Amino acid sequence: MTQILKQEFNETTISHIAVATPEYFQTSEEIERELSEIYYDLKLSKGRLEFLTGVTSRGFWPLATRPSDIATLAGEKLFNSYNIKREEIDFLIYSGVSRNALEPATASFVHANLKLKNHCPFFDLSNACLGMMDSLHIAANLLNHQIKKILIVSGEHASPLYYQSIQYLKNLKRVSKLNRKEMRHLLANFTLGSAGIATLICKSECPGLKINRLIQLTDSSGAHLCHGSTDGEHLMMQTDSEELMKRGLTLSQKLWSAGHQFLFPTKRPNLIFTHQVGSAHHKELLSTLELSDILAPKTFEKWGNTGSAALPLTIATHLFHSDRQKNIDNIALLAIGSGLSSMMLQGDYYV
Repeated sequence: MTQILKQEFNETTISHIAVATPEYFQTSEEIERELSEIYYDLKLSKGRLEFLTGVTSRGFWPLATRPSDIATLAGEKLFNSYNIKREEIDFLIYSGVSRNALEPATASFVHANLKLKNHCPFFDLSNACLGMMDSLHIAANLLNHQIKKILIVSGEHASPLYYQSIQYLKNLKRVSKLNRKEMRHLLANFTLGSAGIATLICKSECPGLKINRLIQLTDSSGAHLCHGSTDGEHLMMQTDSEELMKRGLTLSQKLWSAGHQFLFPTKRPNLIFTHQVGSAHHKELLSTLELSDILAPKTFEKWGNTGSAALPLTIATHLFHSDRQKNIDNIALLAIGSGLSSMMLQGDYYV
């Protein structure tokens, strides 16, 4: 049997989630209008972006916005909406793919902006789309008699990569080097969206999503399949989306086969939240795990793929901020990060 990481937790609860909403949303139709000359040259049919991905729109902030500003908006919303005192925060983790710079940690700017106490440590934890889940894993292990409340934030900012990807394609067209392969490797860039998230993790029996167990499995042989790079102000990400999805599905299937009885010893999950890549990924993932009959909320249609913010955004939208006012047990949280790493958590929601 496949060997996987298994861990149980005590008194680890996601008590609150706040979402910072982008300033405007752009539809797939509007993006295709921007790429109309490229579509014409490559003989691509209109509507293919939404047809292939299921993404109708995605949110953007202005280009000059910094990821730390987005995370700060979410943090301030958390404090103001739920009457949480900032001096109660014992630890800060920034989990986003988007960062201000290589150095210093984006968390340092968020810490300063939120005016957290001087003895509240901070750091960045970056692991592609798995950043928030990995941060939750670390937070659960950090909780003790001194560290009781941990704030995990993310400020995903898709605008710079989106605009530079369009410029890159137009430059290829100008020098007659544009082809369908280049377009295919950039497709994922046009599904990305933006969101700010602030998630409060507590060591207590307070209401919220209580995290009980975790399983994790990796396959780093596919680390080359998604390559994001930066050269000064220039950003680029190229993805072999088809192979990455294939590897991710295989990895998650191995994880589920080896660990589902540890997570759900008596019955199947009642609700599952997955990372929000797009329609094909969402459908194939649930089918691969034989969980297509389980309620699996979606946010990618409106928000796009919001990276590390996707899972907490979906949880907030369809659980914490919904009209569900009842306890739900056996909830699954599943994410797969390019790299590749897959993690699943089991939790119970208490109102």
